[in-house]
Amino acid sequence: MYLNSFFDYVLPLLTVAGLLLINASRISSDKGVKLSLPPAALLAIIFMQQSTDHQIPNLSYLTFLDLLYLCAYALVFVCFFEAAICK
Repeated sequence: MYLNSFFDYVLPLLTVAGLLLINASRISSDKGVKLSLPPAALLAIIFMQQSTDHQIPNLSYLTFLDLLYLCAYALVFVCFFEAAICK
């Protein structure tokens, strides 16, 4: 049960976050390559969160999964600004 939930909800989110971190750590002279992943990751995270909201009952407090999504959104924006500002 717990392992299945990990593979359904947490692992895809960690995969997207890992791809963002790998993209941010690369030194690239082409800004277009670094700027293309954060918007795509943002869309993926939004659709993953909508999917989990339909499958898991709503609670009146933040769960661990909600905190992971908040961290993932923050990582997307940090990576986007890093790619836009840095050379």
